Formats: sequence, C-alpha cells, structure tokens
Amino acid sequence: MANWAKRILNLLRESLWGRRGTAEVFPKTAQQTTYAIVLFLGGILILQIFLPINMVPKLSHFPFFSNLNNSLRIKQKSKELRLTDAERKAAETAWVYFKNNYKENTGLVNAVDNYPSTTLWDSASYLAGLVSAHQLEIIERLEFDQKLTKFIETFRNIKLFRGMLPNKVYNTITKEPVNYKNEPGEIGFSPLDVGRLLIWFKIIKSLYPEYSADIDQIVEQWDFCHIVDGLGELYGAALNDKYELRYLQEGRLGYEEYAAKGFELWGFNVKKALKEDNVHYSVIYNIPIPYDMRDPRVLNAHNYVVSESFFLDGIEMGWHSIEDENLGPINLWNLSAASNIFEVQKRRYLKTGIITARSEHQLDKDPYFVYDTIYSDGYNWNVITSKGKFVPEMASFCTKAGVGLWALWDDSYSDLMWQKATTLVDPKKGFYEGWYENGTGPVKICTCNTNGIILESLLFRVKGPLLGIKPLLPTKWEHTIKGMKKLDIDDNKKCWPGYPNKAECLCVVSPPQQPSCAAPPPAPAPAKKEEPKKEEPKKAEISPKTKTAPPTIPATKTSKK
Repeated sequence: MANWAKRILNLLRESLWGRRGTAEVFPKTAQQTTYAIVLFLGGILILQIFLPINMVPKLSHFPFFSNLNNSLRIKQKSKELRLTDAERKAAETAWVYFKNNYKENTGLVNAVDNYPSTTLWDSASYLAGLVSAHQLEIIERLEFDQKLTKFIETFRNIKLFRGMLPNKVYNTITKEPVNYKNEPGEIGFSPLDVGRLLIWFKIIKSLYPEYSADIDQIVEQWDFCHIVDGLGELYGAALNDKYELRYLQEGRLGYEEYAAKGFELWGFNVKKALKEDNVHYSVIYNIPIPYDMRDPRVLNAHNYVVSESFFLDGIEMGWHSIEDENLGPINLWNLSAASNIFEVQKRRYLKTGIITARSEHQLDKDPYFVYDTIYSDGYNWNVITSKGKFVPEMASFCTKAGVGLWALWDDSYSDLMWQKATTLVDPKKGFYEGWYENGTGPVKICTCNTNGIILESLLFRVKGPLLGIKPLLPTKWEHTIKGMKKLDIDDNKKCWPGYPNKAECLCVVSPPQQPSCAAPPPAPAPAKKEEPKKEEPKKAEISPKTKTAPPTIPATKTSKK
C-alpha cells in the first residue's frame, strides 16, 4: 500500500510540476490542475478504505488546502531564459557589493559593508552571489575561477574550531577565527551555517563538476560527530564564560529543516531535524502559519517565523525532498508552508496598507540586528532582538525577503515588493537591507547575505531551482557514503555517513544536552594583556544567533526623514 501511495504522490508531482530539475513549477492548464487535485483526493480516499484509521493522512496535516489557489501561482521559467533590462541592472547593482568587499589575499567577502568579518552563512551567500554572477554573465569565467579557487584554498587551510568544524566567525583579512566583536578567538560552530554552506557546495559540484574533488577535500577535513546525533538531530557548539565546551540543540521550524537538507544532501541521517513533530499553527488573516511549539521560555531559543528559510528552500531546491543525496519529489508540506508565508504578508498589506516582507536583517543603528517576524514567542508580527527585547519601531520591509518572494510568486503583490526593493539601492554599494515601516526611510546598510540572495533569486528567475539546473554526478564523497570506496583517513573518526566506524564514533546527545562521549579538552582562556586605555567608537555586537557581523558604527545621531 505504501507503494501505491508513493505512485499517487509521484503522479501528482508530475502533473503539477512537470519533470524534476525544470523550472516549470506549476501547471499550464486548468485541466491539468483539476486532474492532479482529483487524483490526490482520490488517493486519500483509497487510503481511508484500505489502511487502519491511525495510518490515514488527515487533510488537516496539509495546511495548503486552506490556500491552494495561491499555491498554484508559482512563477514559471522565463521563456526567453534571460533577464529583463531592469532585472539585469539589479543583478549588476547587487554584484557591486561583492566587488567592494572582496579580500584578495583570502578570497573572503565582508558580511557587512566595509567590516572585515564573516560567518559561514554569509560565506555561502557569497558563493550564491559568485555563482549567480557568472551564470547571469555579470562576470567572465576567468574572474569566477580565480575567486572560487582562492575561496577553496582558504577553506582547505582554515583553522577549525577544536579541530572539528569551521568556527562561527572569521576575520576576512587574516582568515583567523574571531568572536562577534571581531576579536581573535574561537567561539563554536553552528549547524545552521554549516548546512547552508553544504547546500552551496553541492550546487557548485553540480554546476561545476571540475571543482568537486576540491570541495570534497574541504568537507573531508570536518568532524561531524558532535553536530549530528544518532537520532538525526542538529547540535551546535559554544563556549560558556569559563571557556567550557557545551553542545546544544540548534534550529527551529524553518531554518532547522533548511539546514538539515544541506546535511541530507551529503548523505547524513537528519530524520529528527526534518520531522514536523513540533508544529503548531497561528491563524493570521485566516491563514494557518506554522510555528515551532518548543517553548522559548523553557529552552531559551526563540521560535521565529520569518520568510528567508522558506523561500531559500524554493529557490535553491524547489521544495523537493532529498533522496540519495539528490532531489526527490516535491515536499507538499514545505511548499504549502512557504505559500502561506507569502499569502499572509500579502493580506497584511491589503488590510493595513503596509508593504510587508518580513525576515531577520541588519540595522543601521542600535540594536543593529532584529528578527522581523510573522510570528514569534506567542505574538503575531513580533519584532525582537536575539535576546527577546521587543523593538516594534525597528519593523522593516526586508529587501531580500521581498525579492526572494517575488522570484517565486507570480502575483501583483509580489510585483509590488519587487518595485519597492529596486528603490532601496546605493549604486556604489549595492542593495540596502530594507525600509522602516514607520516611514523614516531606508535601512542604510548593505550586507553580503542580502545582495547574494538577490543574485540567486534572479538566477532562479532564469533557470529555476538551482540544484536542479544540472544533474549531480557521483564523486569521491558520494561513492564513499555508498560504501563503494574507502577514504584514506587512517584511524580518524569523523562520523561520515556510510563509513565503517560511524556507529562506534557517533555521539548520541542526551536530553540534558551533554554528549555521552567525551568532548575535546577545553581550550585555555586567552591571556589578558594590559594595554593603555583608549577611547574608541562604540562597536556594535551581534548575537550568536545572527548570520552576519555588524559594522563598527560611531555612536552618533541619525537623521530622520
């Protein structure tokens, strides 16, 4: 019976979305739409007849039925396979950011304009911008090869946190591990950041297979024993005030699933991270919005619902599930959740007149970073800092969210978001982070993440889901996890999928959030140097949960328009 259910879902996918790897995301005719819906509902009826009642999927498990018409308006691939003049101008403007912030000696790019620091998430966004700029013919192949080769060289030799995985933050000039104030020292690793980088490593391997061996060599150096547990859940590492190492579950609904797909693309078991078993719904403007029901008051982790992870899943992977380290069928739950994320923001605009595109983003003033949410910590349209402080005056139209949603949805409101986003630019710096909803003007700060996402959104408009542009050819890593080839790693235990010693080295992290196997010895606290006190401009500090590092901003008053 499971095979019958799978056949029905595959037929539905083919009827609605066409063949895998294309950008023809939704049907060409009403007849195809009707056929697909009838087929799916018929399959549910058959399951009702033949399966035990506790095994039958309920329609309540599929929130897309509340908003099915909206789901059927995803943009199709441009017939001309090229950008409009306005879109090309936007792509060129976004690339200006990378020209300004590229460091020749390391191949890294500043996460924030003119501030020499970056995270793994932002490094992945740089790769997104670099690949998109080449694919869209903004840069020549020679420049692409030079920059990617330098990036790979740096990451092949970069200092890992405790010899395990890349540190959360690096200085872009020295490539040394730093903290969020850009001071020397390692602080931990994040599975969310690592997961995004793994997705982009996989995209590059599919588009440029000649770089596959180089990328595999980077990942082969990483120790995955403490980032994925035996149940398939993601864990991050951090140091407490005494420089003691702690492993904590990381990720909430949206980002958790997105990052987990990065690990799944490389063969890891992340079943628990992918399960939607912590989902509840907040009904906003009659749209069910999924949120993570793990209580922030108990676990000290906010359950932000923002746009970014949902539209990135669509742009990069077309909301496909992952099978055999490649794209499988469409995941209808992910698609419907993303659809509702778009629709509820549209309805807020229709109700209030406020152009809405919510996501986390940098600010050009204190507190320098906010989570502009659709839902968080029990409240709709909550705007909070990483520490949970309510800052409604910082609510903004988020540029990257507006462009990402526009790239996916063919709708008059998505066109309005695109029009708004294209006004938020500095031709000499790139796209701004956003526009304050209170009307005080643009958020005048430019970042790697926003400009990289804009470029990959434009590439999606031309070629569809980025991981589906070309089929992925098996390489050394893929052969290894299938047991076809053994890597020469001596006696190292890095918990790679498919490797013979995986079972004996895997750390299963228990509920108290402490690993059951021994952690690496703690590093000594850095020696304090006595230096004469100097008066310096106040530096902005970002939260460990943010994805980009802040600029150094003097404490001056900002003018309001």
